[in-house]
Amino acid sequence: SIGSKNNNVKCVCKDRNFGPRKMDGTSRRVRCAGSAEGSENFEGFFILGRNTHNQLRAQWNLVYWPLTKRENLHTVCLGKQNVDAEGGSNEKDQQTQHPAGERIEEVGSMSFKLPTYLHPDFKKPPFDAAPEAVFKRVGKAGVAPENYHATSIYPEYFHVEEREWRLLRETRMDCVVIREKDGSLAVREFRHLKPGDQVACGRAEDGVEGIFVNSDPFGHEAEQAQGFAFRTRITRETSFSIDYDQLYDLLNHERTKGFILWVLGPAVVFDRDARNAFALLVRRGYVHAMLSGNALAVHDVEASLFGTALGQEVYSKQAAPLGHYHHLDAINRIRAVGSIEKGVIEGTVSTGVMRALINKNVPYVLAGSIRDDGPLPGVIADVYTAQDRMRALARQATTVIGLATQLHAIATGNMVPCYHVTEDNRVRPVFFYIVDMSEFAVNKLANRGSLSARTILTNVQDFVVTVERGLRKRAP
Repeated sequence: SIGSKNNNVKCVCKDRNFGPRKMDGTSRRVRCAGSAEGSENFEGFFILGRNTHNQLRAQWNLVYWPLTKRENLHTVCLGKQNVDAEGGSNEKDQQTQHPAGERIEEVGSMSFKLPTYLHPDFKKPPFDAAPEAVFKRVGKAGVAPENYHATSIYPEYFHVEEREWRLLRETRMDCVVIREKDGSLAVREFRHLKPGDQVACGRAEDGVEGIFVNSDPFGHEAEQAQGFAFRTRITRETSFSIDYDQLYDLLNHERTKGFILWVLGPAVVFDRDARNAFALLVRRGYVHAMLSGNALAVHDVEASLFGTALGQEVYSKQAAPLGHYHHLDAINRIRAVGSIEKGVIEGTVSTGVMRALINKNVPYVLAGSIRDDGPLPGVIADVYTAQDRMRALARQATTVIGLATQLHAIATGNMVPCYHVTEDNRVRPVFFYIVDMSEFAVNKLANRGSLSARTILTNVQDFVVTVERGLRKRAP
């Protein structure tokens, strides 16, 4: 029963009196006062949701939610429209159907746990009889010896001493393995090879030549094995609700226990809400590093100075008078100041993503392109210097999220393995998300070898806004 005057609720179920509860919000769970959750007497929750559609008469609706049905439950909304933090209505909030027909808003956290790494058993064949890996000297700078072993994204082990198989702690695809003078193993690009370097050789990857590539380190192949089924490929019609929920939990975990690397295309700052949302993600600690190009920084500065991106207003989409000058004026203004950092300090750049990164001391790399205007100060024109700077951040990554930038995402995917070795020598996965409207773009990344990438097909501006809102809802 519900008291309409003081919003007290008295819940009774199977002769157990739940007692009065003061209701001070728009929805509330009420649990049994006499039985602890998880005890044999505890059967479920009564959930109270307020109907505010009728402005003249607010109504409270009570729904019984069994314990076995309450996974990920946060609130129940019965005819209630949610309001976001800025006071505007939010019609994009995820809602599902209760079996009885009531609408359920599920914004609770799913339980997050890192997958367990499957360690090879090197006491079994063929490892127990495998020879030690062969290392050959480099004769000419930048040239690997014949039959060199090229690295992949997977954990790789090298039989370096009797009964010792050593895992590469850091790797990337399409490189070679060097045995340093102290006996440690390092992964090196071909262009960094020096005469005298000892390079691992052998093309067999099953251990028979002293090299083993663990191509299913977290048991994904067994999980994905299935017979015939519809809709097994990712398309625009695919449901991504669970992907968002899993991403929220992942980002909340990685915020304090990992390294979140974002790879951004300029589309992120072409929309006012997306630009603001990503700046909020930076301020709240969900961005540990960023990789991008000249264009993102240029149009972010342009939006700060003129409220436009490529001359179009970032909210109204109206073309500004002489707006085609704006990105060039933005570049010119920053070149006059000396750097983006100085522009932020002096107040020239007063809003946006670059300002948030600089104020939060988040490292970033802006890699130049043959297409660039300007470029802005701080953009790295030499592609191999840019690649080295990108890899310095990529090698730390435990989660990578690429947004609407096919070439940058492919480049980063080539630098990031599917695993990461922690300081306490645990092997954990590296999560790689690629978000784009183009099915071709996300499939291209997988075809280039980034087999561990997860894809979400959507407008990246909607994606950023949705992720920021979802994380904000889960904030304590």
